[in-house]
Amino acid sequence: MMNGELLRLGESRIIIPTVIRDEYLSGLTALTHNDRSAALVSVLDFAQRYTRQVDFTEFNQATRTLTETGAFLTSKQAEEQYIRLTLPNSVVREFPPASGG
Repeated sequence: MMNGELLRLGESRIIIPTVIRDEYLSGLTALTHNDRSAALVSVLDFAQRYTRQVDFTEFNQATRTLTETGAFLTSKQAEEQYIRLTLPNSVVREFPPASGG
């Protein structure tokens, strides 16, 4: 429903990557139990900026981007590997050197 409303208003949709799911749920809990919205708003803002930068027009490219940025990791995996979700435009990709003559 949220994404339907966002799209209706001309805004970007929001996808919650697995790696920040726990932060999202904590934000929901803080809002529900303590009437504190700051954490949820922060997570949703970041998730919307993140989602806006992923090109979903081609499945394999989108999957590669999500993988490279750490989106599919669980929060435990990310913590153990010292990885944070990065915005797609911030990822430095390594390309094979051009062969030339």
